[in-house]
Amino acid sequence: MAIKSYPFKTTWDSVTGWPTPTIKQRTGVSRLYANADVFVHPNPREPFGIAPLEAMASGIPVVVPNRGGVLEFANSGNAWTCEPTVPAFAAATEEAIRDEVLRERRVTEALLTAERYRWENVAGEFLDLYEEFCRLWRGEPSRRAPDFTSSSAVGIQRRVLGLVPEVVKWGYRVGTGSFRGRMIKAAADRAQLEQR
Repeated sequence: MAIKSYPFKTTWDSVTGWPTPTIKQRTGVSRLYANADVFVHPNPREPFGIAPLEAMASGIPVVVPNRGGVLEFANSGNAWTCEPTVPAFAAATEEAIRDEVLRERRVTEALLTAERYRWENVAGEFLDLYEEFCRLWRGEPSRRAPDFTSSSAVGIQRRVLGLVPEVVKWGYRVGTGSFRGRMIKAAADRAQLEQR
C-alpha cells in the first residue's frame, strides 16, 4: 500500500505544535488492521486500551505490556504479554510471527475475548449493575449471586462493607444532576414501572 493511500489526515497538536496523524474514518482503521501482521501496544500506563481490543476483534496477534489496564482483557492465553522493554517487545513480536500454532491458538482466544467486550454485551452489564444499585438503594435484597463466598466479615471489614449501601445512596443523591445520575435514576424508574 502506498503511503499516499493510507487513511490519515494530519492535524496539529495545540500544545506541542507537532503534527498528529489521525485516522479519517472507520474504514481506515479496518484497512490498517487488515494489513498488519502483529499489533504492538507498548503503553504500560493505558487505562483500558481499546485499540488492542479492536486488533483482537480483527484477528491480529496482539503484543501488550504485562501491566496496565490492558490486563483487564489481555493475558497469556489470548495475547503476548511482556515486560515493557524494547527487547521484550521484540522477542514477543518475533514469537507471534514465527510460531504459527501458538499464534492461531491465541488469536482464536482473542476473538472470543473481543466478543465478550462487544458494546451490546458491556452495555447490558452496566444497565444490570445500575438496576442492582437501585434495588439496594430501595432496601430490596440483591438478585445477583456472589462471584464467590467466604466467611463473614468481622471488625473493620464488617464496618467497611456496611458502608457500601450508604455510599451508593450518597452517589445517587449527589449524581442526580450528572449523566451518570440520570442513568441511575432512569434504571430506578424503569424498575419501578416493571413492578407495577
